Amino acid sequence: MNQVSSIKKQIAEFIRAEIIDGAILSGTRLNEQELADRFGVSKGPIRDVLAILRKEGLVINNGKRGSFVSMALDEDVKRMYEGFSQSIKSYAVKRLKEKANKTDYTLLENHVSKMKIYANSGQFCDFINTYIEFQKYYVYLAGGEDLVNIWSSISIKLMKEYHQQSTMTSDLQEPTQILAEIKQCLSHELIEVTQPLNSQIIRSKISDTKAKFPFNF
Repeated sequence: MNQVSSIKKQIAEFIRAEIIDGAILSGTRLNEQELADRFGVSKGPIRDVLAILRKEGLVINNGKRGSFVSMALDEDVKRMYEGFSQSIKSYAVKRLKEKANKTDYTLLENHVSKMKIYANSGQFCDFINTYIEFQKYYVYLAGGEDLVNIWSSISIKLMKEYHQQSTMTSDLQEPTQILAEIKQCLSHELIEVTQPLNSQIIRSKISDTKAKFPFNF
């Protein structure tokens, strides 16, 4: 990932977390120049960031009026989103249990470990973006980029809807359960690691995880 892409990714992570957390409220206009000034970039990267967030359902474009944080879903629409999201997750977990290997398990385990650290230290931005990376990773392994794109447009929007009803600790339950199910399927292959991973190994695993994806997230 080049420097420009990395900067865009970081900006998207900050704004995404603020929208999901409610720091930026539904209906708020996202002024490109104000965001550019805030993050010390030109308006070009900001437009690209807003395009990413539109694909995730967090931002809408109202033509000449600009970009706005999306409004809450209608209850009937929300139920449809929930059904789609759960179907994708159930399929992805089933496929993952069939095809995951030791490397996949280690990479997902590393994500869960990071989420626990972020949850314990109250780092919501890092937590929610690592949570999304975890979800995207196993969905990608199950169904490729197309399934990830469908999942993103539905499930990230739902995170905004439900964040006020959850905590980082409760959000950890699903990834932890998925990891346990994969571990059970791979129990005959896995070698338990009793020593904590050093920082060099962790950096290497994070790099390997990102290298598996044909897209930035």
